[in-house]
Amino acid sequence: MTAALWLGQAYGLPEQTWLAIAVIFVMQPLSGASALKGVLRITGTVAAALVSIALFGLYSQDPPLLMASLFVCLTVAVYGMTGPRYQYAWNVFGFTTVVILAATFSGTDAIETLAFERASLVALGLILVFVADSIFWPVRIGEQLRRGFSERIQSLGNTLSACLEMMQSGGPGAPLGPATPSPLAQQLRLVSQYRMELGVSRRHADAASRTATLLEGLALRTRRLTQMFAEDPPRAVEGPLRGLIEELDRIVNLACREIAKALEDQTAPRSFARELGEVFDRIDNLRIGELDEWLRSQASEDAGQPSRRTVTRRTQLIPVLRDLVTTVGRIEREVARLVGPEAPSAAAERTSPSWRLRIDPFRLQIGMRAGLAGCIALALMLAFGWPVNAMAVIVAFIASATPTRPAGARMAGGLLAAGLAAWALADLAIVFLLTHLDRMPLSLLFPFSVVFSLGYLAVSRPRLAPFVALVAVMVILPIFGGPAPPQNVEAPYDTAVYLLLGVASALFAQRTFWPHTATHLFWQRSASQLDVCGQLFAAGESDAEGRDEATARSIDTYGTQLALLGQLDGQARQELTNDPPDDERRTQLLGLTQALFDASLAVRSISRPDRISTGDAREDALDTLEAALRRQDQAIRDSIAWAATALRGGDRTPSTDLFRCRADVEARLEEIREDRDVVRALGARLSDAISGHVAARREMASRQLEVEGWISAA
Repeated sequence: MTAALWLGQAYGLPEQTWLAIAVIFVMQPLSGASALKGVLRITGTVAAALVSIALFGLYSQDPPLLMASLFVCLTVAVYGMTGPRYQYAWNVFGFTTVVILAATFSGTDAIETLAFERASLVALGLILVFVADSIFWPVRIGEQLRRGFSERIQSLGNTLSACLEMMQSGGPGAPLGPATPSPLAQQLRLVSQYRMELGVSRRHADAASRTATLLEGLALRTRRLTQMFAEDPPRAVEGPLRGLIEELDRIVNLACREIAKALEDQTAPRSFARELGEVFDRIDNLRIGELDEWLRSQASEDAGQPSRRTVTRRTQLIPVLRDLVTTVGRIEREVARLVGPEAPSAAAERTSPSWRLRIDPFRLQIGMRAGLAGCIALALMLAFGWPVNAMAVIVAFIASATPTRPAGARMAGGLLAAGLAAWALADLAIVFLLTHLDRMPLSLLFPFSVVFSLGYLAVSRPRLAPFVALVAVMVILPIFGGPAPPQNVEAPYDTAVYLLLGVASALFAQRTFWPHTATHLFWQRSASQLDVCGQLFAAGESDAEGRDEATARSIDTYGTQLALLGQLDGQARQELTNDPPDDERRTQLLGLTQALFDASLAVRSISRPDRISTGDAREDALDTLEAALRRQDQAIRDSIAWAATALRGGDRTPSTDLFRCRADVEARLEEIREDRDVVRALGARLSDAISGHVAARREMASRQLEVEGWISAA
């Protein structure tokens, strides 16, 4: 910031305040975040400059049409800001268009020059940020990612070890804590910043992305294993199986510790895949003998239920353990690619995105509200005969872009508090400090100390970052915005007045045009969560590459939506309304949608077993089961679609036959279990494959039935 102000003053740059604003809003704690935000800012600035020049050329002689064009630009900008991607670029597009077009209402004709100066100074500010970020204590995204990966694999290894020890000892299940949002979405956002760091290979970034996804898969399987033990504590295993489980526990622990150490030291991890595979093969061979023994006991005993229950439980448990072993091996390979000198060239190919135009009416309403707020602020300045100041319009459209009334009031209050604090600081500096110093260079100590102090506060309190950045801008710009130091407090006073005008316009627009409660938006976002679950469930039927791509996309969307749901739930608790559902019911729905998403991820992670041929009439039983599963899958998809429509205000009477389809699957599965010839023909391995496939879909159906019940009761 100090370098930006020095350059502006020393070389007499026009509109040098834009240079300072670019620096203070682009600089982030992490290098990758600064690079990504810089790219988004310059993209939004250039787009706004081109659009502003085009609109001025078309409507410069017709102010009403020019204001209507500004309304459209602000609507589009806020619609993009409230979307899932490139929010900052849309934000910059909005306020840069305001800055350039507002000048035309002040009588400025050289708009092309103004637009070029804006883009040039923003680009110069980005260069200053990148230089400072590279020289002074750079914090690389890669270090943060590796540390997060290392801590997570170590934690998962400890949990797995506890589960396997519980299986050996037959002790009670570990109590399950409250469900917490997955960190995967945050890690994938770090990966996107990781790609922006200069000198980072795209192939390394792809390896980091796959590592994050695999760790999430390992976490899901660990949660499933822990839940199985908590709901039904296993009896201690006996004989050779105890030794094999103990050996599996030891190797998994070693593998996780080796992966964690390799991530910290940036060295290729030692592979335990062969040892894990050998242990699991011996477990499988042992279980085949156990199954045969059980079949013989069934032939001679009618009261064989305890023995049967043990085998059935292991049939459900072993596929989860096999998935754990396979996932640990895949994590080893991806970490070797991530920390090695170069990731292999055969990186996963990205499928081309399919573009569909689908307008979100709520985002459109929020955008139109923000456009109206900006135009109201501009019209008031023209009506009062005041000089047109872009700050009032910018504050109006940003404060009115928040979706709900309480959030809008807090945003307006935060902007107002920031403005008043900045006004006081600027006044004190003008009266007691700057009048006794030369303009350069001692006066630069003041902005250095202000930005240093507020930057420290922004890093320690990230939620306050936008407001403290605004304080820094409003303190510095009135003082250093001109060629000479101000001799009175008129400049910061004018800034505060325009800030009040923008806040008043935003509050009026938010209370008048399409006011929404947080509870109402909570319904809509919950429906979007169900859409994501349905998409992830449907992706389980595609090929491997398609599933990986769809999974990463769905998890990222889910994480964003979950954060929005949490915010809306918090806002709804502060609203003085009686809109259903109440606080407890909203919390239940949050838990249900999260459990449904976990079940969707489990279905995606367990592949459908290969075609099984047993010969003669036994094959008919398997065909019947497969047909029942297909009907259940279709019923699940229909039920999710109905639930999303119901949450958006549609019919809330369940019209799906999911319950009947699930009962049909269970009946077909029980018939196969009763047929000892079929069970013997399948063997332990194929029995596990079928059991794991059915169990994942059973969980999905159960969770969706809970969602159906919640909506019907609501």
